[in-house]
Amino acid sequence: TGRPSIQLQPGTFHLARAQALLKDPNKKLKEGFAVIGDMCSTLKLGNMVRDRACELYRDSHVHLRERKVHEACAACIYVACRIEKCPRTFKEITAASRDTHMVIIMRCFKTIVNKLNIKHSSMDTVKPSDYMDRFCSSLRMSKVGTKLAKHIADITSDKSKQHLWDGKSPVSIAAATIMLVSQLCQEDSGLTVNTVSSHTGASTSAIRSAWATLQKELNSESSRLVPDWFTPQSVKKEPGEGMKAEAAA
Repeated sequence: TGRPSIQLQPGTFHLARAQALLKDPNKKLKEGFAVIGDMCSTLKLGNMVRDRACELYRDSHVHLRERKVHEACAACIYVACRIEKCPRTFKEITAASRDTHMVIIMRCFKTIVNKLNIKHSSMDTVKPSDYMDRFCSSLRMSKVGTKLAKHIADITSDKSKQHLWDGKSPVSIAAATIMLVSQLCQEDSGLTVNTVSSHTGASTSAIRSAWATLQKELNSESSRLVPDWFTPQSVKKEPGEGMKAEAAA
């Protein structure tokens, strides 16, 4: 009694899509630019990053035909952030994109870098200090805690200290720096590993590992982690503290 269903023959949908693109060959570009604009607004990124990401999408979208538009756009924004020296983590980019996975964005990133022959030297090396302002603000840290975190992050970003951080990501080091500050600064002592992990995107295990390394550096005779203007307030907190409780939870 109902209307007969109409089924498209195989290939008809793709033909219709191809015909639509022929009518407006720039349709996919326009769609991508709109997605990039929305994502940059969500991430509170400036016009420099947005324009750079649009350029990257224009040049790379032909190499990413198998990917959804927002996946390709997310990767372009990640690269643009690196080039314009205001890096965002893959987790932050993924959170601002729609219905995708971080692994897909990372694959798109590799495709863009390879196909456009982008040299890693043109993408500013990401350092722990690059994330500190944003992470401290997100965690609502005290002024003195933020100042101390920035000081420690600058030291951990020093090339002469890179041997200490083999295998540790800048995000994990930045997160561990915040945990060290929570250990030294009474005003920020309420921060937990789980809280810092949720705000930074670093795993709790990675934070604990980097935190333990920072603590060894703090206890060494040549340590410069604590500046002269700061008097440590002994908050009893250790990298391994609370692990059993967190595992049980």
